[in-house]
Order: sequence, then C-alpha cells, then structure tokens
Amino acid sequence: MIEDQLKSFVTHIVWSLEEEVYDDTATTTWVSVIDNVDLGYVDSHRHSNVFLRDGGHYRSVVKLCHTVVCFGSQTSNGFWVIANPTLPGEVEVVSLEVVGESTHLTVQLQQFENTYIVNDPLRQDLIHYQWAVVELLSKDRRHTTQWHGIPEENFVTTDDMV
Repeated sequence: MIEDQLKSFVTHIVWSLEEEVYDDTATTTWVSVIDNVDLGYVDSHRHSNVFLRDGGHYRSVVKLCHTVVCFGSQTSNGFWVIANPTLPGEVEVVSLEVVGESTHLTVQLQQFENTYIVNDPLRQDLIHYQWAVVELLSKDRRHTTQWHGIPEENFVTTDDMV
C-alpha cells in the first residue's frame, strides 16, 4: 500500500521477481526472473505463465516511480515454492493419564522438514500447521481431540481426548 503523502506523487509502479541463488562458496545473490514490469498505478497485480522452481526462494521487488524517475526498490521477505508437502517428524506419546472418563494425552512432535529447503530456518514452516488425533479404525476417521496449532518454541503439547 502506498502511503498517503506519496499517492499524489507516484505516477506508476515497477515490479520485478527475483530468485535467491547460492554459488559454490554459499554466497547469496538475487537473480531476476521477471524484470521491471510497469504496472501503472495499481494496488495489486496477478502475473501468469511464470514457471518457478520447486524449492526455490523468491522475492518481489517494487519501485515507486514519478514520470521517468524511480526511487529505491522495496523488497518482500520472500517466499518458498513448496510443491511437495512438508514431511512430519516422529510423534511420540510422552504420557497418557486416565482420570475417570477422561484421558489426558501429552505428545512430542519432531520438527517438520522440507528436505530441499536448506538455507532457511525450518521453524517458519511450522506456522499454520495443526495436529489432531483421529480414530483410524472408524469409517469416518472421527477426531478424538480438537485441532491444535503446533507451538513454535515448544514441541511438547497436550490435550484431553474426547
């Protein structure tokens, strides 16, 4: 979003897409995949026929321009192209406690992995993943626990089984 004080000055926006590439010494460079697309003056853009590499790390680059002059570029944090699902690690039942008709279950989850993403902390991949216990023998695979987000700092989590 363009700040209010710049809106009257910006006449068009130039967008590029870059891929992060590592050389033999593990030095990072950003290589242009789509270069300097003049978007006019828009709040959003959709680009088609872009072939991104599985496991590739990309970022958007935006330049705000006034007639023939563009200002310094702003870059996004980037995004990974993950064509294959993240692999869960082992799930270990740490404790199982039956109290009356309730069962208290504590599990430990190993970190999830994407084997082809080697240069970024994998903890970011855990954001938005959830877990639940289901009955494998039931026809509808009924959940016996609620869905839970995976904690980012502590991989031990608990729930009461239904």
